[in-house]
Amino acid sequence: MKNRMARMILPVLLAAALPACSAPRPQRTGAAGQAVPSPTPAASGAPSDAGREETAGAAAPALPLTADRLTWALEPDCPYQEVEPLRGNSFSDLEGPYSDGTELVNGCFYEMSFPGYSNLPQYYRVQLADGSWRLYYMPDHIDSGSIPMDPEETALNPRYDATGILNYAEAAAKGICPVYPAPWHLFAWTERGSGSTAVYYDTHTGQGVLEGGFYSLNLQPVAQAGLHKPYPAGRLSTEGMDQDARYAVEISIDDADFQHNRDAIDATRQEYPKAYVGTDGQLITDFVYDRAEDFSEGIAACMRDGKWGYIDAQGNEITGFVYDGVWAYSGPFDETLGEYGGYPTEYAAYPCTSDTMVVWQDGQVGLLYRDGTLLIGFGQFEDMAPAYNNELWARQDGKWGLIDLAAAKEQAGLDPELTVPAKGAVPDPPYENYALQQLEGNGDAKPDYPATRSQLGEMLQGRAAAAAVGADTPLYASPDAGTQPKAVVPAGQSVQVLGMQQFVPGWMYISWYDTELTGGWVPADSLNWN
Repeated sequence: MKNRMARMILPVLLAAALPACSAPRPQRTGAAGQAVPSPTPAASGAPSDAGREETAGAAAPALPLTADRLTWALEPDCPYQEVEPLRGNSFSDLEGPYSDGTELVNGCFYEMSFPGYSNLPQYYRVQLADGSWRLYYMPDHIDSGSIPMDPEETALNPRYDATGILNYAEAAAKGICPVYPAPWHLFAWTERGSGSTAVYYDTHTGQGVLEGGFYSLNLQPVAQAGLHKPYPAGRLSTEGMDQDARYAVEISIDDADFQHNRDAIDATRQEYPKAYVGTDGQLITDFVYDRAEDFSEGIAACMRDGKWGYIDAQGNEITGFVYDGVWAYSGPFDETLGEYGGYPTEYAAYPCTSDTMVVWQDGQVGLLYRDGTLLIGFGQFEDMAPAYNNELWARQDGKWGLIDLAAAKEQAGLDPELTVPAKGAVPDPPYENYALQQLEGNGDAKPDYPATRSQLGEMLQGRAAAAAVGADTPLYASPDAGTQPKAVVPAGQSVQVLGMQQFVPGWMYISWYDTELTGGWVPADSLNWN
């Protein structure tokens, strides 16, 4: 696995690397139908099933389930090499419906309150045979096809992370990158770039604090931030800081005490071992974890002594620490890597999704229920990936399909209903047509389409909003060549496509800047997007 997520991980999940945690990803060797002894739940670090209550007059279901007892919701026919959930950030600086938080943190940060691995859990990334990547939309069982979704972003390609699929509206309007139609349209839009916030436990005051900001020191007590779930935390001490500034919303870099306060914190900061801080700012675990992932559905993956296990929101360990890390993420910057330094690739356990955890042990994959019970035995499939909405990814005979996880839970005598309901459809944000607004009142007939970002993508069909005219092109006040042209756009001039009228095919409304901004209608076939 390549280090594909280097620019998407925030310090709340990552810090200085431990040498033992940069080992290569464990080889995946399990095979469908292979006669491999499945470890018992106790041997795999999960609680024994011996205490499971029997239903009235019936024997307890036999666990773990085997491949021949499972039902496919989607037959294994997808020829992907890899299927992975999108890794997300714990905090987002995006305001609006995409952040899905309730309280502002330091005036700009939102907490993500649903499955912590991403705020787009219905989207996965899938790798093709040639090594390229696409996005996969679970509700419709479709991938993004020819739309490029490679993580090695360029100015022309979108990128994806916890804030959504970013097609940067302003860049698209200038023709720098395309806007795609739903469900690959613009889900989130940032003007400030990505921010970061970390949770620490202040050993001086005995409470959790949030720290964030690049050019300022933002501190806020966790108990005042309205967080929804516990977070991994390092240690620091605010002893020596100015009392009035200790929990200031922002200590500016221009303030006289900034460097003093920064030095006071940096001198006591301890990233590892990690603990978890609850929503009241108090510790719910001791500082015993070498790595600590965010909570997802009330369960967090964390590592101790080089192996991964799971805890609940009260800090109780619900499995043993016996599992391998397989989900790639970027460790903190290491100045000793390469000529200029770099980000080491490390591997975490998968998050809890649809009340289950996909786990790897000794080169084989199995599935745990949220209480630690082994639900699908090790060695039954070649690979598995976390579930969405009670559909579990599994690879059999080299191809991926989706198992009906609700049916599997019922077979096992477990509750098929999801603890966390599936994330609903991403809202289609309105398209703010700023250039068109500048042309209001010029007497032209105005376009009525697009009105949303999704419609913009449909109109442009993945092309940039900028085009050129192939020849001297008349510019009309309405989509009608029978009227007197108001101007002529010289051949080769760049124009910006602003819209069209839904019931007048073959015409586009454009803006063109010569000595001033001018708008008008041109035949669509006069535009050259190449």
